[in-house]
Amino acid sequence: LLANLLFITNPLLHVEASLSWTAVNVLHGLVTVRLMHWIKGSPDFFSQGEMNGLTFWEQLDVGDPFSPKKRTLMAIPTLLCLVACASCDYDALPTALNVATWTVCIFAKMPFMVGVRILGINSTAGIDR
Repeated sequence: LLANLLFITNPLLHVEASLSWTAVNVLHGLVTVRLMHWIKGSPDFFSQGEMNGLTFWEQLDVGDPFSPKKRTLMAIPTLLCLVACASCDYDALPTALNVATWTVCIFAKMPFMVGVRILGINSTAGIDR
């Protein structure tokens, strides 16, 4: 969807491909961190609140750290970062922004970050480390 939006708006706004791929990468990073690693709870009414203190990423595949689903979800930001960096010919500023976005996305998906809330932000009392 984001790539489709990129190709539709690029000719209309006269934006360079390098900047638009960087924008797609950053937007993808913001959206996925918000949806996968920030919002907690379960849409399942029958779980009796067992998953209310967990994010989507922590609930996925019952905590298996490197399941095929999680590896695929880790490959997507990596590929998107590579495309964005290659499209800007590895210029310093766009590449730094792309790599910083990639680092935040991948760092949040690491097994040692499960249940960890940095500086207590978004923590649930009695559940989080």
